[in-house]
Amino acid sequence: MYKFLDEGIHAEVLDFPDTISFATNLQEARRLLASALVDMSETNLMQGESLPKPDPSCTDFEADLEEPIHLLLTATHRVRVVPEEDMYEALLIAELSKQTKSLWLMTMQTTALIEEKYDGKKIRAPF
Repeated sequence: MYKFLDEGIHAEVLDFPDTISFATNLQEARRLLASALVDMSETNLMQGESLPKPDPSCTDFEADLEEPIHLLLTATHRVRVVPEEDMYEALLIAELSKQTKSLWLMTMQTTALIEEKYDGKKIRAPF
């Protein structure tokens, strides 16, 4: 649930007590609310408390926007926390790597075509 205020956006998970956030824009409010939901869930579990059951009928008549938010639980034997900035950098490097591989492949194909055209003789490319 989101309320648009003069100061910013109040965000709250209606069916998970104390899960609230505040931001200056809707995108940031969504991100921070998702983070607050994860934090509250972890807190409940670490304290031996159960998680509240989702209740899609919860509503706030004063809300400007209501939309579902989903909590996804995963299990693993190892966790590595990667700051968001590092994640974007890793994605950029991966994308550049794909582009570099594509460029290398195009160069190799062009070289093969030139060699085929000139019966495998080594020639200097015109570019």
